[in-house]
Amino acid sequence: GFDTEIGWRLPMLEDWGETRIFAGYQYFDNPFGPEFKGGKARMEVRMFDGLLTLDAHVYEDDDLNMTDYLVGMRVRLPLEPSGLALWRNLRHHRVRQGGLAERLTEMVMRDPKVQSRESGYIADPDLRGIVVETKTKVTRNTRTDGTVVVMEDVVFVSPDGNDGATGTAEDPKRSIQNGVNAAYGQQHVYVFGGNYNESVVVNPGVLLMGSGCMIPANGGHFFGGGVPSVIVAPGSAPAAVTMQDNSFVGGFDISNPGGRGIYSSAGALVIRCNYIHNTLVGVEVERSGDVDLLLANNTLANNTQDGARISGTGASGTYLVNASGNTFANNGENGISLSAGNYDTAVATLDDNTATGNETGLRVSLDADELAMLSIGNTRANNNRGTGIQASVSADQMAAALVGTPLIGVDSLGLEEAKVEGSDHPSLVISSAPVQASGNGGNGIDLDVQSDLVGAALLLDVEASNNGGHGAHVAVDGSLAIGLAGASGNVMEVAQLAVDLIELLDTDMALPELPTLSAGPSVFSGNVGDGLLLDVNSDVLSIGVVLGAEADNNGNNGLAMNVATEDGMAAIGLMARFDAAGNAGHGAAMQVDGDFLAAGVLLDGRVSGNGDDGVDLDVCSSGISLGLIASTDPLRAVADMVNTEFDLDPPVEIQGEPWGAFEATGNAGDGIHADIVGDIAAIGIFLDIQANNNGGDGADLTLDGGLASIGLVASTENIMEVAQLGLNAIGLLDEDLNLPALPALTSGPVEFNSNGGEGLVLEVDSGLLAVGAVLGAEANNNGNNGLEMTVDAAEGLAAIGLMARFSATNNADDGVDMLVEGGSIAAGVLLDGQANNNGDDGVDMGVYSDGIALGLIASTDPLRSVAGLLSDALDLDRSFEIPGEPWGAFEASGNAGDGIYADIHGDETAIGIYLDIHANNNGLSGLFSHIYSENGSAIGVAGSSDTLFDVLPVLLSGDPDAAPLDYTPMGPMIASGNGSGGIALFVEGQNAIGLIGGTVTDDNQVGEFSGAGTLLSVSAEYDVAVGIVYDAVARNNAEDGVSVIVEQHGEGDAVAALVNVQANENGQDGILAQVQSEDAAFVLMAGIDAHDNEGHGIGAEAIAAGDVGMAF
Repeated sequence: GFDTEIGWRLPMLEDWGETRIFAGYQYFDNPFGPEFKGGKARMEVRMFDGLLTLDAHVYEDDDLNMTDYLVGMRVRLPLEPSGLALWRNLRHHRVRQGGLAERLTEMVMRDPKVQSRESGYIADPDLRGIVVETKTKVTRNTRTDGTVVVMEDVVFVSPDGNDGATGTAEDPKRSIQNGVNAAYGQQHVYVFGGNYNESVVVNPGVLLMGSGCMIPANGGHFFGGGVPSVIVAPGSAPAAVTMQDNSFVGGFDISNPGGRGIYSSAGALVIRCNYIHNTLVGVEVERSGDVDLLLANNTLANNTQDGARISGTGASGTYLVNASGNTFANNGENGISLSAGNYDTAVATLDDNTATGNETGLRVSLDADELAMLSIGNTRANNNRGTGIQASVSADQMAAALVGTPLIGVDSLGLEEAKVEGSDHPSLVISSAPVQASGNGGNGIDLDVQSDLVGAALLLDVEASNNGGHGAHVAVDGSLAIGLAGASGNVMEVAQLAVDLIELLDTDMALPELPTLSAGPSVFSGNVGDGLLLDVNSDVLSIGVVLGAEADNNGNNGLAMNVATEDGMAAIGLMARFDAAGNAGHGAAMQVDGDFLAAGVLLDGRVSGNGDDGVDLDVCSSGISLGLIASTDPLRAVADMVNTEFDLDPPVEIQGEPWGAFEATGNAGDGIHADIVGDIAAIGIFLDIQANNNGGDGADLTLDGGLASIGLVASTENIMEVAQLGLNAIGLLDEDLNLPALPALTSGPVEFNSNGGEGLVLEVDSGLLAVGAVLGAEANNNGNNGLEMTVDAAEGLAAIGLMARFSATNNADDGVDMLVEGGSIAAGVLLDGQANNNGDDGVDMGVYSDGIALGLIASTDPLRSVAGLLSDALDLDRSFEIPGEPWGAFEASGNAGDGIYADIHGDETAIGIYLDIHANNNGLSGLFSHIYSENGSAIGVAGSSDTLFDVLPVLLSGDPDAAPLDYTPMGPMIASGNGSGGIALFVEGQNAIGLIGGTVTDDNQVGEFSGAGTLLSVSAEYDVAVGIVYDAVARNNAEDGVSVIVEQHGEGDAVAALVNVQANENGQDGILAQVQSEDAAFVLMAGIDAHDNEGHGIGAEAIAAGDVGMAF
């Protein structure tokens, strides 16, 4: 061919150089396709005597030049000495205007172009007959090993052909239809590139191949490809191409504005490598009967309705569609629509597709009697006007949808043959297939799976972000319903853990060692609705799982899960390894509703900066309900301990990286809000949580169980210490037991700090047994109470509330607020606490029961001395130890109200015990407690455990000179500098005993209740009333130093005893003892030091209907 041009110089920029424009034409013959031909234009600016040349090209035919424009720059270096001088002053060097001779002799700027086309076989006309005869023998009779026939029995069609021709490559037919009609043998028709204005009916069994699709040949080579064959349907043809049974169409550019691009009502079709555009529907298959279609590597764009529409209806049979490697772009309705109804089996596979700019990217509806299955992998459905992926899958027996699911296959048949060299484990080959559905006007993914038996939906390695609706909405319904969304990497980690555990049961079993996948979390961010909404419903068992997900900045909830059973067995919801931040609603919202069992579990989560609660958990059942929120990191230490203790080979390993604490911080509502309700039992376990800086409560947890409720909020570090203590205690019973040493964890306390409401609210209600426990907690700087616990079994048997190893300081209201109500038993226990500098009471405790009520506030440090004494007494080979670090005294100081306020009421028995406490500088009392029993005994004890260790040898032996015990002293209980007395202990019952020992109460002021350093009031309605103060110091108080009031209103004695008491420099009496009884009244004092008081040193009064006695 040729490439020619003509140019003109323009009179512009002449001070700098020459400006030229060119116009030309190109023509080159292409023996294997359409010719290369077309006009071209060029502009050139030569500057500084040709040192710098700028040019731009425009081409009509972009096939030859591989582009339709070019922009370039050339620089010539003047290396000769005379040329170098030009660089010294280019602006002052005037360009020479050359003549025609100079133009004709200047260097030619060559522009070589090479276009290669893989041809078919090329015949020598002189040997044509011999070649044909030889080919026939080889291909049909004597094919030898290694011979590859690309395609045989071929009819060729070309725009330059003739319909009267033979149909060979050298003598092709002109029209495609004539080529199809002439097909023989294996019925192959090859259409050379060019334009064909016709509609074509592809006969049964015909493979119609255009030049736009490459045909694999020998040695990795290909035949054809690159230049499509163009079919434009004439007029209002219903279809450009109509396919019949067992036919193939590929390699065409097809358009038909008034009808279909490709249409068929037949089965067993292959449509590959076509560009179908500007039609009513790009590809439409309407079939009554079995459907078997491969739709691969096509582009279906700019069609008025659907890019592809595959619909089938069958009374039985199968619907099998594989759509892979396609692009569906800018279609008026669906990119692709698959519809199957009334089949036995309906299976659709969509892999490696792109759908963009459509109303709906991918729309699938499958309905079958036995099996309906949809698989979507490595697909992008972005920027569609409506939903990205919308699918409905239903079947009577099993319906399943797998989106972005990894492909898993064993290397060879059978596990035992699939060995990895040097390993006893089979190897699995796994490839991840992510799916994107982002930027759509509606939901990114909308998936509905229904079955009468088993329904399952899996979304793995999915990104569904910035959609106008939900990122992904998945609904699963069946007798057994399973919904799973997340990351294949995390799923593989859980699977490997399961493999390790199974191998523990059978070490001879050769299970596969699964690979580690690098796929990150599924992402559901920036959507107008929820990031992910997962609905799972069943008649028997529902399971919803989100494992490895990120859901940030959505217009509603980040992750939302609803799992329910209707008159079934169980509903289980699990979220693990997830981030949910900056959402307008909840970060993670989970609702689980089961019949016999409902469980909601959240592990390894981070929920921060959300517009409502960080976590909203609602678990309800007619039987047992369980809620669990925790970090899994402690399992790593437990696994290491188990591996070492039992010498496991292979060891059990926790896969994945450590996560840290479960975080719920900076949310506008509660950090964690949980409601767990079970008609039989409700159990809530919350471990290793950090819930700080939330606008509402750090955590608001409610449990309501018909028979039993158990709520535990704890640090696993402290739980492990308690478990080790239990093992140590068991070891006392049998020293021959080889009990393991549990790992020492360092998870730190659970945190509920700087929240707008309470730090932690734990409410546990039950009709029979209610237990609430907080172990290892920090709740500081909150806008209301630091730690609030309500345990209620008032109509049942027992209620027990426990807080241990906690800090609750600088809260706007109480540091600790505990209310325990039990029918027969109520116990409120606070151990190892700090409740300082709060806006109201440091501790506000109420314990109420129709039977026995117990209130205990103490430090556990004395138990370390008890453990040592037990070890010595029992002569143990190994000492009995208390795990964990010593705590020191229980602190309740600097509060605006009471340091400790405790109200203990038990109709049959009421007991209040307060040991090893520092309650100083509070606005009201250091300790104020009322212990009351209407029908039984009331006992109140306050002081130092040192006093018990001191008097115990005497009480046990009866010998005043008994050898003292060897213990670590705690020092006195201190209640000094308070605004309304130091210690005020009121004990009332049918019989009542009050004991205060080992205390220091100095510098207390007059306030709302009292100004005494120590006030002990004991009142018995029927039997004995005893008040004892032992080893006490009370100095410089605004009123009495020590005041003991004992009243007996029935038939018993009233006794007040004060031993080893110092009461000096007080504003009223140093010691005041008042005893009154309907029977006998006694006042006993020994070891008294009471001087420099404003009132009496000692004031004693005894009034009785019977005997009266005083001894000093």
